[in-house]
Amino acid sequence: MSPVGELLRVRCRRFPSLVNCCTLDWFSPWPKEALLYVSSEFLKELDMPNEEVRDNLSNMCASVHLSVKNCSE
Repeated sequence: MSPVGELLRVRCRRFPSLVNCCTLDWFSPWPKEALLYVSSEFLKELDMPNEEVRDNLSNMCASVHLSVKNCSE
């Protein structure tokens, strides 16, 4: 199940044992390109001063995710 979009929230509400009886691996490996895509999709709905700021924030989100994954290992 992908954490992107409404589907995961709907399934978790419909089946509460998915949250209560499962271990979610939040730090599963994602390629940087996928992280950039998800962050840019999320940020495109927010009001930003310009595209450069949006791109820099998207890169920062991907970098933070990757650095947390590396530290958790």
